Parts: sequence; C-alpha cells; structure tokens
Amino acid sequence: MKFSQWFDTFFKVNCDDVISYSCSKEYSIINRKHFYLIANKELQDIKPIDVQMCIKTAISYSSSRQRKVYYLLHKVMQEALINDLIDNNVVDKVRPPKKVRHETDCYNSSEIDIILQNVDKDCCFRMVAFELLTGLRRSELLALTWDNINLDERYIKVCQTIVLTKDGEQLVKLTKSRRDRRVPLTDEALSVLKLIRKYDSTFGYVFKYREDKPLSFKGYYGRYQRCIDKLQAIDSKFRHLTPHKLRHTFATYLLRSGVNVETARRILGHSDISTTQIYVHSDFEQAQNEIQKLKFVKK
Repeated sequence: MKFSQWFDTFFKVNCDDVISYSCSKEYSIINRKHFYLIANKELQDIKPIDVQMCIKTAISYSSSRQRKVYYLLHKVMQEALINDLIDNNVVDKVRPPKKVRHETDCYNSSEIDIILQNVDKDCCFRMVAFELLTGLRRSELLALTWDNINLDERYIKVCQTIVLTKDGEQLVKLTKSRRDRRVPLTDEALSVLKLIRKYDSTFGYVFKYREDKPLSFKGYYGRYQRCIDKLQAIDSKFRHLTPHKLRHTFATYLLRSGVNVETARRILGHSDISTTQIYVHSDFEQAQNEIQKLKFVKK
C-alpha cells in the first residue's frame, strides 16, 4: 500500500470526528506540505533518509513544527505496523528534532498599568484587561457566561469553551484539560467585571456579538487589534504582542507574586505541572532585579 493511501485511512479512523477540528486540520496541512515526498512510496519502501527529508521540508518552520512532522509520521507508521502493513517503524531509526525553548515574552508592569488605566474607555480595553487579570484561554473567555460568575464568593467557574469545528464555532461543555476549575478574582478583576456589566453585558455571554451569541474568534481579534492601536496611540512604546501573551503575563506575575507552582497550575488549568514551570524559568524582568543582589567580596 502506498503512503498516501494509508494516510487517508489513518486520518479517517484516527482524526475525523475523533480529535479537535483544529488539530485534524493541522495534521492535514502537515501531510500536504511535508509528506509529499513519500506520498507515492510503498510503506515498506520508506527508508530513514526519507523520514529525514520529510523533516527537512519543515526546516524554515519552528522547532515545534519540525517535531510535529516527526511525531505525526511516527504515529502514522506505528499504526501501519500494528495493522501488519510493515515489519518495523522506520521512524524509530531517526532521532526526533530537538525541542527548543524560547524565552516566554509578556507585558511589563508599565504596559499593564496603561491597560488597566483605560478600562473605562472602551469595551476592547475591558476585554483585554479581564483576560489579563484572569489568565483565561481565549476559548474559555469567549464561552464565559454570567451564570459562571460568582461575584459574592469572588470566582469564575471555567467549564466550557468555544471551539472551531468543520461546521463553524461551537460551544462545548468541556475545557482543554477536560476538567472544570474555579479561578479566584482579584479586586482589579472584580472592578473590570462591574464595568462590563455596566456598559457591555448584563446577562448571557460576558463578551458577546449579539444578545444571544458569543463574540467570535474573528470578532475577538478585531477588538484586540483595536485595543492595541488605541494603546499605542497613548504610548508609542507599547508593544504589539500576540493575544496569548496576556495569559503568559498572568502566569508570570502569578508566580512572581509568590503563588506556589501547584496552585498556579490549578488556576491556569494546566494538566501537567511542567507547563506551569516554564514561567518559573522565563521571567527576565525578575532576573534583572535579582541580579542586583549579586555582590563580589574583596579578599
């Protein structure tokens, strides 16, 4: 059987309506962009050099993409081995690309101050500020409803997400980690919520497009861009970081404030504590402050 034929079978059984739409879409893209070199090869004829060539097609991409190419190919060939189509998994003979960890960027304290000082001016500021102050994932933020918020006990219940499917965006009663969690609210987060209730939304979805519809991902990006444009008009030095850096900023400052890693993991909704620990080792601003403690004693 040719690789292309087997991949189609693998995809139908293991991807379609099995994994998330975004993930299956990514697998399809990887197959098209990186596996074309072996598409017409018989499974048994694929050699280690062919695997290396597939990985090399991703050389201009990130190390993360290169690793995804490797591990997806390994998974496809492993399924072929399980189904007695090949005698061994040729990908096992090739080392996976090394994982490269980049420093996690986040907003600095002066940029955070500018965001929080302008929350009363526009709904886009309030949305960005609330995401910053809670560390919610974008899909969780858009799925948040007032029923999930307990103002008296000062927490929000994260129990649903907006996900992209082949039929469009849909609400799913499930989080990325597949478990509900409660996120405590700070005084600043409560203040922003009160402004949202006063100016933007009083029932249903907290961030909405229409009365009964949540803000779409496209709508979210539009508001985020508008917020950045307004912030840069206020301060030309304000950086345009990606929206996910709001969550990075929350995580970094959470740990910098002395919250232990396990508590931070639960608040952030990480399944693996190693994900949370990334932020422990990536706080350059704190490193700059701490280095001042270094003293060289004269002998």
